Amino acid sequence: MQSRILFLVQLPPPVHGASMVNESIQQSEAINRAFSCEFVNISPANDLKDLGKLSFAKVLSSSAILIRCIKAYFRFKPSLVYLTLSPHGAAFWKDALILQILKLFGARAVVHLHGKGIHKIVVNSRFKQHVYKTVFRKVSVIHLSESLFSDIYLVKDPDMPLIAVNNGIADHFRNEQREPNEKVNFLYLSNLVPTKGADTLIKAINGLPIEYADKFKVDFVGKISSDSFFCQLQKDLNSTFSNAVSFKGPLYSDDKTNMLKQSDVFVLPSRNECFPLSILEAMSFALPVLSTFEGAIPDIVTDDVDGFLFEANDHIQLSKLIRLYIDNREKITQHGDSARAKYLEKFTKESFENNLITALRTIANET
Repeated sequence: MQSRILFLVQLPPPVHGASMVNESIQQSEAINRAFSCEFVNISPANDLKDLGKLSFAKVLSSSAILIRCIKAYFRFKPSLVYLTLSPHGAAFWKDALILQILKLFGARAVVHLHGKGIHKIVVNSRFKQHVYKTVFRKVSVIHLSESLFSDIYLVKDPDMPLIAVNNGIADHFRNEQREPNEKVNFLYLSNLVPTKGADTLIKAINGLPIEYADKFKVDFVGKISSDSFFCQLQKDLNSTFSNAVSFKGPLYSDDKTNMLKQSDVFVLPSRNECFPLSILEAMSFALPVLSTFEGAIPDIVTDDVDGFLFEANDHIQLSKLIRLYIDNREKITQHGDSARAKYLEKFTKESFENNLITALRTIANET
């Protein structure tokens, strides 16, 4: 008999990593065949700029979401409640309240974490440890990588399952022929928020020798979260390289696919990351990756195999790595082929779906 699973998840809009994964789960034929599924969108924000901000409208929206979750629970009578819990901020309290109320009604629950930062919040506060332990009591946990388990060791229920399920994405490249570019095209593909490190990339560009100005280009693709941050990026860019840099705004579907096809190297200088889908997208298009040691990125990218890793904020090292790729196109091809092979082995949509189905079946049988 199929398990009945009530999925309480953030769905787009706004578009971010967790909402994209949740949408792929909702649309997955394999997951919907494996389980009897019901979905409730628990996101009160409609725009990226609203994330993490508290407002009266969001309080009203959150109250309506709670009521929808309770109604869905009693109508659907699930054997398991699946919740993508926000690990901190105002969204945590909203998600935690939903979870606690459904647990009071007898729900068996699994939390799927798409972010980190819990350890930092609770490590020096007994009160916060107590709060998080209460939320995670009798709750199974799915995280994005085993290397992220340490973030919740202080608060998770030791008697409940803890399982790693790597993210995965659909393949839109399939080894198509790529036309060689006259210049080396670097791609930043992420929302333009300070934590993603677009300012670090600007500083790295400024650190290049002047004679490199006509040897490369950098495309920034992503939604602007703050007008002041975006203006500062433009202001900080050395005019010597202004013709090499373009800000494309957000791109979706075929436009994003074409941008990935036209690029040579992917750059994500993030300061705060978990398991970024943008890196998986880049690897699926056979792009080497320049990124940081944040979160589970070292579990995805092997240094000097699929790309290079550097410390967050280290714009000097990033500048050196950009120069290395500009001077060595064979290295781009070598790392790109390796990235594509690793994607096909570990990070496809099918791998993610199969691993999630296995994890949910394990949890349903053990709890």
